[in-house]
Amino acid sequence: MSNQRIPTSTLLAAAQSDGAVQVPLIYIPLGDSAKIGINVAVSVPGWNNDQPVVQVYEFDTGGKGFWVDSTNLPLLEVEPLGSVETLYTSGNFYEGTAALATVSFPDATVPSGTSVPAITATVGLVTTFNRYPQGCMIQSTDPLVVVKRSNGETQTAVPDKFPIFTKCYGDFGASLDATAGSPSLLSVLAQYVPALTGSQTLQSGFIVSVPTGISDPGHRQRAVRPIQNRSRHEPQR
Repeated sequence: MSNQRIPTSTLLAAAQSDGAVQVPLIYIPLGDSAKIGINVAVSVPGWNNDQPVVQVYEFDTGGKGFWVDSTNLPLLEVEPLGSVETLYTSGNFYEGTAALATVSFPDATVPSGTSVPAITATVGLVTTFNRYPQGCMIQSTDPLVVVKRSNGETQTAVPDKFPIFTKCYGDFGASLDATAGSPSLLSVLAQYVPALTGSQTLQSGFIVSVPTGISDPGHRQRAVRPIQNRSRHEPQR
C-alpha cells in the first residue's frame, strides 16, 4: 500500500478566532503498523539558497520540539543557539544544534483572505543520528551513558541515517512540554501565535484527529491541546 493522504475530515488545525488553518496529515503504512507524517517547509539562512526545503516529517503527538535532518545544511552559516539532544523510547537518538528557522505548511488550507502562517521557531538541527535498542533512557547520573530501562544495563548505539519510516526526515513533535536542558526545544505549534488585529483573540491552539487506518474517518483518536495560558514546563494532560 502506498503512502496516502489522510481524508480531509482528519486534520491538524491551528485555530484563530476567524477560522482555522487546516493541515492534512499523511498516513504511512509499515506492514502491520503505521506512522503519521506531515509535510513541512523549513527555511534556514544559507540552506538551499535561502529557499524553503519541503520534506515529510514524522508527526509525533508525544514528541518534544521539532528535529530536522541537517545533512545538506551548511552549518557554518547557521547561528547556533546551543547544543541539544533527545532520546526516544523507540531508540532513536538525535544530537545537534538549536537554531532559528521559518516553518510553514505548503499543503495547508487557510480561511479566505488569509495566508499560510510562517512561524519563526527554534528547532533542533540534527547532526548525529544514532539508534539504541528500544526502551532505553539516558542515565540520570551520567548524561553520556544510555541504559536499558528494564535492567539498567549500559547500551551501545549504532549510527543511522534519514529518512526514518521510509520517508520522514525528522520528528515534528506536538507535545506542549519542552525538552530537558538548556536551550530547550518546544513544539513549533506551541510557538505559533497568530497575528491578531482589532477585536480578534487567540482561541484554543490545535486539534489533532488521527485515524487507525485509511478507511477510518479519523474520529476514534483525538487529542486537544490548548496553547493559550500554558507554561513551557506545564505537564501534558
